[in-house]
Amino acid sequence: MRAGRTGTLVAALLGRLYGLDFVDALHHTQIYHDSRIYPQGVRSPQTPVQRAQVRRLLAMPTAVQPQVQRKPSFTRPGNISTKPYGARATAVASK
Repeated sequence: MRAGRTGTLVAALLGRLYGLDFVDALHHTQIYHDSRIYPQGVRSPQTPVQRAQVRRLLAMPTAVQPQVQRKPSFTRPGNISTKPYGARATAVASK
């Protein structure tokens, strides 16, 4: 169960960088969390307090405007490999 703090940070950063509201930021964070090779079957961020913190942080005004004015297209890559990095890098390099 180690998705809470990282998920909180990821959701807050996605919201700030891409101008997402907290619902979309949490949704995309969960999509990324679940696309891992070994998903843990938990929410990310895990606790209601952590999700409330994302809501609070994204509701705060910011002095820096997002540089990206579009919503990102988050899809699970179709080429996720379970091979070790070295084997994958060798296959990509040989193409």
